[in-house]
Amino acid sequence: MVDGAATDLSPVTYDAAKTPVLTSMSSRFGSVLGGESITFTGTGFDDAATTTVLIDDRSCSVTA
Repeated sequence: MVDGAATDLSPVTYDAAKTPVLTSMSSRFGSVLGGESITFTGTGFDDAATTTVLIDDRSCSVTA
């Protein structure tokens, strides 16, 4: 059900080997004004992929 209406959905299969895993981030706290750098660390990230990061529905610049 989506918004009260029956909806046909295509099955989704996740492959753990192809799914990036976030293991840590720093800094965990920052100013509400923004403009600070945050480092995300993990495995399975693809350098060739287009990465989009949103925090509280706000787009963040990805530098590396």
